[in-house]
Amino acid sequence: MTTNRDHRLDIFRSLTMIHIVCVIHVIYWIKIFDEPWRSLLLFEMPAIFFIAGASQSLKKDCSMSLFKEMSALFVNRVRRVLVPYYAFLAVFYVVMAVCTWCFDCALAYDLRKLSAADIVKTIATGGSDNINFYGHTWFISCYLIVSLLLPVYKRIMTLIGKYHFLACNILVIIYLSYVEFPIGDIMVKNIPLYSFFYMCGYCFYRGIKRNMFIVVATLSTIVTIVFFLSGIAMPMQDHKFPADYVFLCYGISALSLLSLVFRRISVPHSKLLSLWNTEGYNIYLYQALTYSVAVFLCRPLAAATNSHLALFAAYSAIIFILSTLLAIIIRGVKTLHQNSPYR
Repeated sequence: MTTNRDHRLDIFRSLTMIHIVCVIHVIYWIKIFDEPWRSLLLFEMPAIFFIAGASQSLKKDCSMSLFKEMSALFVNRVRRVLVPYYAFLAVFYVVMAVCTWCFDCALAYDLRKLSAADIVKTIATGGSDNINFYGHTWFISCYLIVSLLLPVYKRIMTLIGKYHFLACNILVIIYLSYVEFPIGDIMVKNIPLYSFFYMCGYCFYRGIKRNMFIVVATLSTIVTIVFFLSGIAMPMQDHKFPADYVFLCYGISALSLLSLVFRRISVPHSKLLSLWNTEGYNIYLYQALTYSVAVFLCRPLAAATNSHLALFAAYSAIIFILSTLLAIIIRGVKTLHQNSPYR
């Protein structure tokens, strides 16, 4: 499969990653600001899955059997998703070990608090309540499953059409909103919802009928406003984990409004945005470290002020700088590896 590069998607991806790392996680992880701002800004995951699906739509299909296509996708995802994750995990455990036994639990890392179950969960891409700022890796397993289902989804759409496929997906999400599973409830409900946004990106990034867009944008926005005014939507985090029909409607509305904004605003390509695009996944992974360092650096300010705005500005700026520096280091390591004669 070959890909036609779309630099707009690169820009959208980097901006979304900045929003995730420097806005959303600052608000939720550092506990800054209250409702409705927390809920109103929680559109990052529908956006990132839409962008991922849109990127796949640029690839030219070749005639493969379902098994071969899924096998090729699996190999690609292992290389691009799991290998960087386990490289991060190795580095992360080394840092935690050094902090635990050499620097008196610096950065609040203490490996002695981790149970065998905690370690197994991290290996399986899960989070741990005994590690600071380490719940964001839920995205990995969800993304892997959704992206690996693309060949299946394409064949279903060939049989029933893309609109019927997405409508069925919506019905599944609504149904699951009223069902509870004793095991894996969040994952079971997240898969169809993020599959919906992934396939929306795949189907509609390169064009959607104007009338259809107006109808979808208007209806979803009206219903979302009703959800917020009635208090149903808040806190939106409760509708995100596990994902339900409220989060679905909010995500559709947010993406519709964002698409209108970016039709009128052109963001210039830059080396900084390019860095956040190419190394965005690694930046996302290493947040546990950058946030721990940021909390350490911001301790004097946190003790001196109760201003949410001042704290948000300080944390966002420091995390942006640390993440950018980290991305530069990771890119340098990659370049050295690629140029190594022993590679």
